[in-house]
Order: sequence, then structure tokens, then C-alpha cells
Amino acid sequence: MAILRVLAMQGFSNDHFFYLSRATQLLHGARPVRDFVDPGFPLAIATSAVAQWIEPRLFSEALLVAVAFGLSAAVTLWALWRWLGSVPLALWAAFVQVAVLPRSYSYPKVLMYAVGVLAFLRWTRSQTSGAAVALGCVTGVAFLFRHDHGLWLGIGSLVLLAASLLDGTDEAARVQAVAAAKVLAGDAARYVGQQAGQLHGGMGVTRSEEHTSELQSRLHL
Repeated sequence: MAILRVLAMQGFSNDHFFYLSRATQLLHGARPVRDFVDPGFPLAIATSAVAQWIEPRLFSEALLVAVAFGLSAAVTLWALWRWLGSVPLALWAAFVQVAVLPRSYSYPKVLMYAVGVLAFLRWTRSQTSGAAVALGCVTGVAFLFRHDHGLWLGIGSLVLLAASLLDGTDEAARVQAVAAAKVLAGDAARYVGQQAGQLHGGMGVTRSEEHTSELQSRLHL
């Protein structure tokens, strides 16, 4: 799968250089926030920086992307085989995932959601502390790749945990889990609403920016 992806690549889109340009700055001593804006994908920047540190050419980035998509296909294959018990269906899903040729910069979302589904399946099969830790680790890594990936996987993890307690005998635990799910869903909805205007360079402003504008008007700045 990774070889297929390398052979099919015809270069990087402009959006992929969101990672590469910041990775290059990182290798030259610049630091996120202090020297350049990190829009919320520090691990993606660091991963590209490592690839460029090993071999400072675009081929190393292409190899990184290909390996990530290959891992995504492998995880998808494994998860669907465990879930459906059908090797042909799992192979077809993994092939389609690569054959549609997702954009190169989207490898974190393809990889992390595939791993997230695998973590969800592990929890449903064995509700152990290890499975819960796996859910937390996957959510944390996804958050570092891009903050909203961690948000969505975190919501999914919490809903899964809450649902698993609905049939339990401990009423206090059920109430606590459902309440926590409501709080997180509310916070996520507020976050999405505040950030929606910022998508693709939009003209919207967040609450913090509104507050800053109000202070500036009071100070006549």
C-alpha cells in the first residue's frame, strides 16, 4: 500500500506546506508560538521535522506520507477483520482507502481515526483499564496531530464509556458518566461554534477576539 501511494504521488499541494514550512523553521531553531504560529498541529510539524532531519528532501516527506497511509490501511484491515470476520471485505476497505488517493496532508486524520476505531473495538470487547488507557493515549496523540481530531475522538471515547455504563448496576456511576458526556458535548459545541468562522481564513471572530476588540475600543487603540 505504501509503495502504491509513493508511485501515485505527483507532488504536494500548497496546504501540505503548512507542515513543511513550519518543520523547516523548527529545524533552523525557531520555536512554535514564540517565532511562528502553530495553528494546532504540533505533532504533525514535529513528524515532518524528523523526516527532514533524516533526509532534507521532499522525498522523505513523501515517504512519511506513504508509510502513514500504509499503516492506516493495515489498521483498517485489522479492525474490520476483527469486527466483521471477513477478510475479503477488510481487504476491499483497505484498498479503497488508499485507492481514493486522499490528499497528502490528510494522513493524520486517516491514520488517527483508523487507530481510534481499533481502540473503540478493543474497549467494546474487553472493558479493562488497559483498554481505557489505550483510548486516552489515542485521543491524546490525535489531539497533538491536530486539536480537533483529539476533540472528536475524545467525544467518541466518552460516549462509548458512558454507554457501557448504562446497563450497569451502579446508578451513581451511570449518572456521573452521562453528566460528563453532556458537559463535554456542550463544550465541544461551543468550541466548534466559536471556531467555525475561522475556517479557511474566514472573517468570523472568536469570543476572545471580541473581548480584545472591546478592550481596545475602551482604550481608544
